[in-house]
Amino acid sequence: MNKPFKVQAVKAGRIHAISFSLDSTRPEDYYGTLEKSLAQLKIEGEVLLDLLACNGQTSRRFFTVYFDGTKLTYQSMKVAKQEALEPSLLSRCSTFYANNVGKLYHTVLSTPARKKLEASPH
Repeated sequence: MNKPFKVQAVKAGRIHAISFSLDSTRPEDYYGTLEKSLAQLKIEGEVLLDLLACNGQTSRRFFTVYFDGTKLTYQSMKVAKQEALEPSLLSRCSTFYANNVGKLYHTVLSTPARKKLEASPH
């Protein structure tokens, strides 16, 4: 079975990894699998959750949460405002989704929204 997310290690400000949602599965339904993936990458620090596939282009698209190397610290989770994120992170998110539009058919995104992602510069 395919994971409902993809993780990439990054170093952009305080963010050490990005988890990209790939379908409409809520992140709380896969926290255990996400924790294993982050641990395998030896991530420790803030993780950006890009929930485009399950929340769409809303104010709740991005969240940050602290990962201590084994567990996500749920009480640290908070909404991240897009305008407060580093441009390099936003660029990486845009590029990821533009290159993976084919994986976004079981999401909250409409066909026009997927086409817009595909057409975005990357």
